[in-house]
Order: sequence, then C-alpha cells, then structure tokens
Amino acid sequence: MSVSEDPAVESASSSYDRVPYTSWPYANSHPNRLATIGHLLGVPTPPLDRMRVLELGCASGGNLIPMAEMFSGGTFLGVDASSRQIGQGRDRIQSLGLDNIELLNVQLQDLEKTDPPFDYIITHGVYSWVPPNVQESILRISRDWLSPHGVAYISYNTNPGWKMRGMIRDMLGYHCESFDDPSARVHQARALLQFLTGAADSQTAYGAFLKEESELFARVTDDYLFHDHLEGHNEALYFHEFVRRARDAGLSYLGEPYLFLMATRNFPDDVEQTLQRVATDTIDVEQYMDFLRNRSFRMTLLVRSDQPVDRTIEPKRLKGLYVCASLTRVTEDRFELPTLFDCGERRIEALDPATSECFAVLAERWPHHLQFESLVEQVEQRLQTWPHIAWQPPDDLADYIGEHLIHCAVGNLVHLHAHGPKFVTEITEKPMVSQWPRLQACDGERVTNQKHEIVSLDDPARWLLSRLDGTKTIEELAAELTERVEAGEFEWENAEPGDHSQEAVRAYLRQFRDGALLQPEPA
Repeated sequence: MSVSEDPAVESASSSYDRVPYTSWPYANSHPNRLATIGHLLGVPTPPLDRMRVLELGCASGGNLIPMAEMFSGGTFLGVDASSRQIGQGRDRIQSLGLDNIELLNVQLQDLEKTDPPFDYIITHGVYSWVPPNVQESILRISRDWLSPHGVAYISYNTNPGWKMRGMIRDMLGYHCESFDDPSARVHQARALLQFLTGAADSQTAYGAFLKEESELFARVTDDYLFHDHLEGHNEALYFHEFVRRARDAGLSYLGEPYLFLMATRNFPDDVEQTLQRVATDTIDVEQYMDFLRNRSFRMTLLVRSDQPVDRTIEPKRLKGLYVCASLTRVTEDRFELPTLFDCGERRIEALDPATSECFAVLAERWPHHLQFESLVEQVEQRLQTWPHIAWQPPDDLADYIGEHLIHCAVGNLVHLHAHGPKFVTEITEKPMVSQWPRLQACDGERVTNQKHEIVSLDDPARWLLSRLDGTKTIEELAAELTERVEAGEFEWENAEPGDHSQEAVRAYLRQFRDGALLQPEPA
C-alpha cells in the first residue's frame, strides 16, 4: 500500500472535502514575522520582496493569497490534500489574476521536490491533526526544501495545556461517536458541553474550566470545532518532544514569532531567577515556561541544523528593521521627566530625554512603522532643542535607543518588523482597497487587511469596501450606497434613516482606515 492510499490520510483529506476549513490569514505565520525573529537572532534571512514561500496544508489559500498579492516579486506555492479547498483557492487566484502563486492538490507524502528551495515554509494547524507518517513528511520537507538561511514555521498543540482541553475532546468524541453527519456531530458537541457546564459546580476548578471552554466554543465556528475537536487525529506534544523530533530531522529551534513569548523577563523576579537556576539550556527554559503558563499551543520557528543562531540580541541587529508602538503621551510638558506614556492598559515612563523623544516619535507615527535608522535620526534632531539638564548623552545614540527598544519588544510594548505594511491613514478623494479584501467582502463579513489580520464588517461596509478600486469619488460612492439603503438592501447603522450623506460614507472609510485596509492610490 502506498502512502497516498493510507486510510488514515485518505480519511483526513475526505473530512476536509466534506467540511472545508475556513481559510484565513495567520499573522503569526507571515514571513514578515519569521524574517524579523531570524534577523534578531543572527540569521541573514532572505529579503521579502523576492521570497519563495511554501505552505503545507494551505486549504483554499486564505493565508497565502494575500501574501502573493502584496509581494508581487515573490513566488508562492500552496499544497493541500483537499481537492474541494484547492479548487476554491484556484478560482479565487484566477479572479485576482495573480501569476506568482500556485496551489497543488496532493498528499504531502507524494510531494516531489522542486528547485530552487523555499525561503519560508509555513505549516499552520496541520502537524497535530495528521498521523505520524505525515508529521514525518512535514519535518522532512521543512528540512529538504528550505534555503540555507530560510525559516520554517510549524504550529501544534502542546502539553501541559492541551491535556485539559484534550479531556473535553475525549468526552465530545465519546458522545458524538454514533453521529455521522458533520452538522449533527457539531450540534451534539455544543449541546454536551453546554449540559456539562450547566450541571457542574461553577465554584470548583472543574466547573470553572468547563465554563471557560464553553465560552470559547461559543466564539468558534462550526468548521473549527469539527476539525479541532472531532477529528480522528489530534496529538499534543510537550515542547521538548517536538524539538527532539525536529533535531532528528535535521532542524534546529530558532524561536517563536515574538520576542515576548520567549522571554523569562516577563515573569516576576523570583520566578525568573529560579528558571535561570534550574534550566540547563534554551529548550529547558522554554519548557519550564510552558509549565508555568499551562501552554496549549505553540508556533515554533525552525532553521536548518547547519545555520548558527545567536541569542544575544545586540542593538545593531535593529538596523534595517521597522519599529511601531501604540503609545499615547500622558505628560503634557515635552521637557518634563519622567515622561509618561500609555500603552494599552499599561503605563510606561521615559527617564531621560533620548527615551522620551523615542517614545514621542513612535506615538506620533502610530499606526505607521518607522525604520530604525530614521527613528534614531529624528530623535537626534529633537534632542538638539532640549534645554540644558544634568544628563550626559550617550556616545552611541543608536545603541542606546536600540537597547531600550529591545527591552520594550521583550515586554510586548514595541513591535519590530522586517517589512513595514503599506497602508494609509488619510482618506483620499478616491479611496482604494486592494483586490483581495474587495473579493472577500463579496463573500462574507471578514476580510484581510494590510497587516495580514482579520477585520469584520457589516453589510453596508462590505458593499462599500467592495467598490473601493480607486476609481470612484466619495460623492459617487455616497450616491450609490444611498440607492442601496433606500432600496432596503441594508440596515443603516452609521446614520439616521434618510441621512445617507457623504459624512456617513466617511464614517465607514474611517473604519477602513483604522482597520489598516486603505492603501495608497496608484501613481
């Protein structure tokens, strides 16, 4: 029997044909994240403008297609065993007219190697849900097809957190075993969890856990619940077990998509000190952090075993990267120290002029990204206007600012990127949205923005966004939308009935702007 005739593999692909998995962008898997972490840890990752990207288990291309649209100079290949999902993806690619992306309907075990290799290999939401021979194929492909300085991303369920969630899965599987229809299985799964939650004592740890899981189930879609909790395969591993498998396959651990996920600094001091004392190496530290966090899901970045990794992040590594931070100045006087800034629900303080001006520039630029060198230059210029105080400027301002930014990135206060997303924050007379989200808006309420994130829209917003091809003025759009509303096609939420003015349209455009959907008009 060939691997493609493996009943377990055939069953898995058949289930995705019966119940297609809604295909969305996963920002954590974007090559921008992979390149950023590689760059910070001393890996000379390939440039994104000419990258070659492979996605294993691409479904209908919801993660890969927006990458191909944004990076026209790149090459993108998606692979999936579900013929139905690949067919859907191919139809969308044809509608978009993209010639730099291809989707293949093939089992991973039957995939034949092509040249040149791929710079970024993405496997999201697949590894834990396939049998061992397919897991081996994922690691083999990630090694054999990866370019010398490339990065592979593999997500998977992890223990100890999944052991608790796995208990729910086992109960649902037992209850739903006699139901063959996918819709019936999902309905019964929701009903059982609702029953268990209502019957359990909410004051106990078990009751509290059931309540938390029930609230999660209420938020997820039917296809997610079906494939995540009712599929035949769902293996969770401890982090150290996955790393051992990767090593055996010729791959080395690089990191996670964000620095703060790898940092012990975010624990209390006594916990951090204990971790550093009991852990023997990086893998040990990360495993103990999973124990502390009860982690149930990981997004692990891997490199070839012959690629060195330097975990001492020096300020010079920020050169060429883009910086952004959602900061709001609290202190009114520019020259007052310490200067206070709000970052979400947290408040931070700048104790010296350089840090104060660095945060001020980032606050003024938000939500845009600023290249590190430009940030340092602007801080240097602004420092020249400061009154004389008892503060000695550093000999190397770039290193000084870089140290602070690295510290803030580890604390999840500042975000670093290898590529700055191209979106605009000004509403032009002829607003424009890229073709992929316009196509998505015709099919459903969720679209992909320029930051590779999901944005939800109501019906009038969907219709309006689908019209933003850069050829229509706000006045023309307002007239068209008014006709639709008066015809009873939409419920109007942004204005009182009868008030379908340009300002109402602008309210939606502001929503698109805030959602990073608007892009520059063509030159």
